[in-house]
Amino acid sequence: WRPAGQDNQGTFLSVAVAPNFSSSNLVMAGSAEGGLYISTNKGDTYDIRKFDRRTVRDIWFSPQFGTDGTVYAAVDNFLYKSTNGGANFDPMAYAPGSQQFPAPVRRVLTSPNYHNTDNDLWVVVEGLGAFYHDYDGDLGAAGWQYTGPVLRPWMYDMAIALYEKGLELAP
Repeated sequence: WRPAGQDNQGTFLSVAVAPNFSSSNLVMAGSAEGGLYISTNKGDTYDIRKFDRRTVRDIWFSPQFGTDGTVYAAVDNFLYKSTNGGANFDPMAYAPGSQQFPAPVRRVLTSPNYHNTDNDLWVVVEGLGAFYHDYDGDLGAAGWQYTGPVLRPWMYDMAIALYEKGLELAP
């Protein structure tokens, strides 16, 4: 290991490498001081996207990032989405008329079948457990569907795996 990127820029809570890293050299890092650091040269230097001093807790690339340019950022009680490789981010609606989740978003994941058979997106919200949103349209304007705490309400992370009978969630 060797230090890379910006010096003395505070605490970093998340680092994500683009699925097409071998061709894009794209790395993103989320800061507790409200910035999303974006590098297109394997982390040697970074440009910063500010989120009004909010904490960037997680970054998640679409499995098809190389073709769709989609990346999500969990920023305090908000979830942001970019469809242009991180050049611009827009807040996603949590409920009709509201973009703010009831607590900080700790983790963002897509279904293992994202863009192949579904566009499902999952988030972990601090103290509340997992939320799920079905972008295939089943929920319509209802917004996010609360799945409840999978094992305990204070989960901070989650993994999703496919198996013969469906999806398996692991906090």
